[in-house]
Amino acid sequence: MQAQSIETVSIRPPLQVFKQAARENVKGTLRSRAQFRRVYDNGEKRVGKYVVVFARPSDATPGCSVGVVASRKVGDAVRRNRAKRLLRSAYRPLMPELQTPCELIFVARRGIVDPQVRAGLVEAELRALLAPLGYLSQDPGRVLGGQG
Repeated sequence: MQAQSIETVSIRPPLQVFKQAARENVKGTLRSRAQFRRVYDNGEKRVGKYVVVFARPSDATPGCSVGVVASRKVGDAVRRNRAKRLLRSAYRPLMPELQTPCELIFVARRGIVDPQVRAGLVEAELRALLAPLGYLSQDPGRVLGGQG
């Protein structure tokens, strides 16, 4: 009897595919201490009840880069993670309305972890803080590139 050769086929994509996907997911995210420092030092600051916004125009990236911060003053790890989730979900609907390339940092304040605070409330505050800085379009239906 002849031995049959079995060909193994890998169903997992190569590691490069995962690395590329990871890089694409973090585009638009402030990562390094130097990036945060640049925004803190050279940006404008606006303070709200639930969030502090630091913003500066960006010359490096075509879109907006965002960093989300929740210090231990906000609470334990569960509360800090909830605060960061709220900030991210409040920022997402504003992304199409951002007009200029910018770097933004959202710093959570203690009040954001109150159980009555929802993403809609935080979104309204972000909109109120970003509009006077000139980063949001005046017309909510307008998106980047003049579409809509």
